[in-house]
Amino acid sequence: MNKTEFFDWLIRSGLQENSAESAVSRVKRIEEVYPDLDSRIEDNSFETLLNTFNYTKNDEQKKRFPLHKIAINGNLYNGTQSLRTALAQYIEFKRTTESHVSSPNASKPIASESYIHSIDSDNIYKIEDYRKWMIEKDGMKETSASSYVSFLRRLGKTRLIKNSDGSGVLEIASGALSNGEIAIAFKILEIIDEKLTELYSSSTVSSDLRKDLNNWRSALRKYVYFLQDDSEDIPDEEEFEEANPQMATVEVAEEYVEEADNGEKITYSAEELKDNFAFRICTQNRMSNDKDIFYPISIIRKLFCYSQRRSEKAGDNNSDYDWFKSWVDDLAGEINVIVSENGNISYSLSEVMSLLLYPATDNVYIISSDTRAEMRVYTQTHDGKIEPMKAKSLSQIHIDHTPLMAKVLTDNIASIPAINALSKEIRSVAKAKGIGLRTANFCKISKMLFADKEYVDSRLSPLIPALKDELNLLRKKYSLTLMQASHNLRKK
Repeated sequence: MNKTEFFDWLIRSGLQENSAESAVSRVKRIEEVYPDLDSRIEDNSFETLLNTFNYTKNDEQKKRFPLHKIAINGNLYNGTQSLRTALAQYIEFKRTTESHVSSPNASKPIASESYIHSIDSDNIYKIEDYRKWMIEKDGMKETSASSYVSFLRRLGKTRLIKNSDGSGVLEIASGALSNGEIAIAFKILEIIDEKLTELYSSSTVSSDLRKDLNNWRSALRKYVYFLQDDSEDIPDEEEFEEANPQMATVEVAEEYVEEADNGEKITYSAEELKDNFAFRICTQNRMSNDKDIFYPISIIRKLFCYSQRRSEKAGDNNSDYDWFKSWVDDLAGEINVIVSENGNISYSLSEVMSLLLYPATDNVYIISSDTRAEMRVYTQTHDGKIEPMKAKSLSQIHIDHTPLMAKVLTDNIASIPAINALSKEIRSVAKAKGIGLRTANFCKISKMLFADKEYVDSRLSPLIPALKDELNLLRKKYSLTLMQASHNLRKK
């Protein structure tokens, strides 16, 4: 075994140095017992050896011994899985680096890990734009940006996270983005993130897999932030709810994770919470009851984004979109989290250190920056009562406006002329194009509204200074609170 070449190949494939070193060490252990590794790979008889490292949870429960002859100090299942992964990586390394001498009829190289399968991982939507964004907008070094790209591509190959038909989910998300099905794409990416977090929090995965999961999750989240910045059109939350569930049926390979045991928890940090809910704030378009005025926050976001990008192309300094993002971040930090049965004690999201989900019971807790103790999270129900919040995932926790945004709009209509004017433009375009006026159609309406750049420059862009004042005004008229999704959906 050429340790240096194998190590370098692992690094180029996206592994961290410590994971690569562990893989090299494990292959060395295997080679000491099975010294004919390279010849097995060359004559395609490696599958027999690879099969000796098959060892299931059922084998472990029945106290069976593995078929291989490698001594393992510790958990037999985790140890065997780690050895099998390292061996699979080495096999792909050999087959890949020697592919130039293979015959056209040679069998395809197997995947680099036992939980990897082959799909077109290069077919990731705007992958090079993603790399450029990390360097230019996120201030990342080129080597770090390349690592994130590599992590994302490896995630695209894994069958740990797959669609119900066995296809690669990241590839499906890329296809949805290319076809303009933004809501479906973001829904799939959200579910992938949740599954990765579930896996990462599970005690049944090996330490090496946990490191990979962390890398993949970091790259995926950075990719989602890039897509949010890159896309002027953001779907309404109703579009997320209505996104085809069959396109987002994501499964986890059972051999790599079990159901969460009692006491096992999934943890979200303060930064993860703020990023998640800041994005959701931009999807909460609202319509006023019996009034011709809307709260078209996704269209307002697009207008600010359009204004800044148009200014940058002209070489001017314009921070409209930066202002909007800062406004949303501040608003997210003000979200209330109820922690008492009567609803009179709450923390703002900026005071929360982490949110904890317990899959076995669906209970939700937070840890605040002052108490450092777990506190049960409560939700207001659709009929105004207070009860313990239940959620299996972060997507099952919504943000609730109090009072309802429809009431805020109607009570303050005289003070928000710019939002009123924008509402009239939205209504006019929808009527002209024959599109139903419902929030789930705002993304479609938005594209038509911005189709004529001269119209946007002359009619919409001049509203921006007043919109900033009106957004700040409305912010003082309502509060945002975390609410169990099932109650929030019934409340609308």
